[in-house]
Amino acid sequence: MNSLEKILHALPTRFDFYHMGEVTLGSPAIEVQDHEDCLEGKNAVGFRLSGDGQIWMILLLDQALDSSIYQELGNIIASHTATQLSKRDSLSWMISAPQPVQNEQLKKILETTPAILRRTYTHIYEQTLIPIETLFLPVSTEGLRYA
Repeated sequence: MNSLEKILHALPTRFDFYHMGEVTLGSPAIEVQDHEDCLEGKNAVGFRLSGDGQIWMILLLDQALDSSIYQELGNIIASHTATQLSKRDSLSWMISAPQPVQNEQLKKILETTPAILRRTYTHIYEQTLIPIETLFLPVSTEGLRYA
């Protein structure tokens, strides 16, 4: 099993998001085909997961959302995933701090990365469903500089 597959099997499927409702993992992993479609009207924040390989986890957030709140949601997903991987592999997995990713940088990364998978989380807050698109791709430092 490669690092990307390991990450996908270690993702949390449901968790409480403090006092702001719950978050659930939705659809099965799909390969990203249309890069433009997934970026329109979105801000991106990335987390690097490092251990037995390196993977970028990039959350695509609607521009109307408070990015600081959803960076914390990303921290929860990445921390849970790293913990599960560490338990399974008996290796230390670590996560980076959230890194804003500019759309031009992300376009370049998406165009040059062969294997990109997408999972959708749904944040359920009161009566509102908020989709959070989450991309997973092998780390390449080319084209990605911290903003």
